[in-house]
Amino acid sequence: MNKKTKNKLYKNLSKEILFNIFLKPLATMIALVILEFVIYVIGFQIYWYADDPIYIFLIWILNHLVQINIVIAIGFFIYFFFKSLSIINTYLLEITNAATEITSEDSNFIKLSPPLEPLENFLNKSKQSYKKNQEIAKESEQRKNDLIMYLAHDLKTPLTSVIGYLTLIEDEKEISKELKEKYNSIALDKALRLEDLINDFFDITRFNLASIELEKSEVNLSVMLEQITYEFLPILKEKNLSFDLNIENDVNYICDIQKMERVFDNLIRNAINYSYENNKINILLKQKNSEIIIKFTNNGLQYLKKS
Repeated sequence: MNKKTKNKLYKNLSKEILFNIFLKPLATMIALVILEFVIYVIGFQIYWYADDPIYIFLIWILNHLVQINIVIAIGFFIYFFFKSLSIINTYLLEITNAATEITSEDSNFIKLSPPLEPLENFLNKSKQSYKKNQEIAKESEQRKNDLIMYLAHDLKTPLTSVIGYLTLIEDEKEISKELKEKYNSIALDKALRLEDLINDFFDITRFNLASIELEKSEVNLSVMLEQITYEFLPILKEKNLSFDLNIENDVNYICDIQKMERVFDNLIRNAINYSYENNKINILLKQKNSEIIIKFTNNGLQYLKKS
């Protein structure tokens, strides 16, 4: 709560207390004095007998008027003092209940008594801010969970490539030395990539998504996509699939290279997983003015239905 709000709240409560403890008793006493004066004027215009009980009572009141007024004034002060305490207690209960409503899930606005209007506005702003922060926290947590799930999925791609190339080396006994070295090199690169992904996985579980920054640099998407598709050849062989590449040369783009590789890995892997055997996976990459068009197409259940 800022200083301006505090001052306004203090001013409102001071007025309320001053009005109930001092002004109300004072106004009541003034009204009582006026009433006494009116009774005095009217009373002495009436002819009384000396032994009239009412006359005797009025004379007694007149003789003790100062003492009576003091007692009445003290009584009024005590009454209004405790009434003010009751009002303050009511305000405290309102504030306590309102404080618990800040963290409630309902969207109702907090309502307080008029003197507490500055506090009411402050609490409503706090409630809105709390709800907004809760939504941001939930979204952040959901994004974090989604990213962990996607990253866990990403771990399968380099691992499958490593297994695929090592299996080729193991199964093909007559493989040339040059091809064997090439497969070993690819398997090593994918194993290192797998290590990077595992490190990313642990980073995400330790830190908030806000701490992850993109490391942008210019990359040749054409070369990147050709290299990635080549690394999937062992997996394609298992399902009797093939690539139909329509990749335009020298398509450059500024991005986070590692994360873009993961995007292509996921797209190709999904295309392979959901393709039926003896089909082609079409990959298109071209640049049209300032736009870059990337398209992955596979033949799955829909293709079989059409045929």
